[in-house]
Amino acid sequence: MVFVTARSSDDRRAGDGSSLPAGGQAATQWLAGVDRLFRPIAGGLVRLLREGAEWRAGTRSDADFAGLVHQLLPGFVADAEKVAAMPALESAPRAKPLLVASAQLYVECLRVTEVAVGKHGDLRRQLDLAGQRLRILGDRVYDRARVAVDPKALDPPPAGAVELHLPEDVPDWPATGLAAGPPLAATAPAEGGLPGERQPSRPEQPEAAWLQAVQAAGIPAAADIAGAIEAGRRETLDGLAARLEQAADALADVPDPHGGRERAATVRLGLLVHAEAARAGLAAALLSDHADHRAALLALARRLLVIGDGLWDPALPSRSSAADPASSSPSHQPSGNQR
Repeated sequence: MVFVTARSSDDRRAGDGSSLPAGGQAATQWLAGVDRLFRPIAGGLVRLLREGAEWRAGTRSDADFAGLVHQLLPGFVADAEKVAAMPALESAPRAKPLLVASAQLYVECLRVTEVAVGKHGDLRRQLDLAGQRLRILGDRVYDRARVAVDPKALDPPPAGAVELHLPEDVPDWPATGLAAGPPLAATAPAEGGLPGERQPSRPEQPEAAWLQAVQAAGIPAAADIAGAIEAGRRETLDGLAARLEQAADALADVPDPHGGRERAATVRLGLLVHAEAARAGLAAALLSDHADHRAALLALARRLLVIGDGLWDPALPSRSSAADPASSSPSHQPSGNQR
């Protein structure tokens, strides 16, 4: 999403209406409805960012931060259901599914944070990082939805306008300092660098060449991820998550299909969502003696599988986890961490 110099990249959700979407007045009105639906989510995310930073710094107690998460979660669930119920836009049919995925990722961000607050040590830290990654993935999927409606939504502003810095279409976790580490990754990540900015343009190639490159990227089968989650295979899940992240990173260097920058970005985001599903499944396996948290994380992993499935490009060979679609429902199912 757009952000202004000296402001966080994640403190503004709604567009400013400065450009007329390609769909004309109908698209403008549809985006206005989107802005209304996401405005309460935006407010909740700002609170989560601010109070989460205080919690990590030790100036806000577990009880206080847990109270905020419990307070926000039902509203996020209700808002995600409203997004799912909104009409699609005829001129940009892909936009609504992306918005639904974005809203669901925000719900899952809260769910994994809910579990993190109740843990201690390295797992607490890693689940908190997972929540932060899911929030950013929600942001980036949301951005893809807006560009689907308004192709100029992320264009650089005119010369002399306010300076805007746009985040990369697909996050680089090591560069942001949010890469997974033990016990949800085999090794500690390298020290983070500086996150990149969105490229003004990207190289392109014929669609057939792009499809071939994606198929050659060594992407794990979604059904293999689902099977490892259900079986609780820890080492397999760690390896699958790493391979998914590596594939998403490698595809950054692959030219996009002609006119398909957003399609290519969406595929890479879907791979990162599946990586988060694998890590949630790994966390569940590590909590085999904590039935409530294990069940919450398993349900979360299954929902992430479904969300990731939906971000796959239909022009590519079918890739599905075969996870139960009902598992992607945003219905509020509190974990055992309720007070």
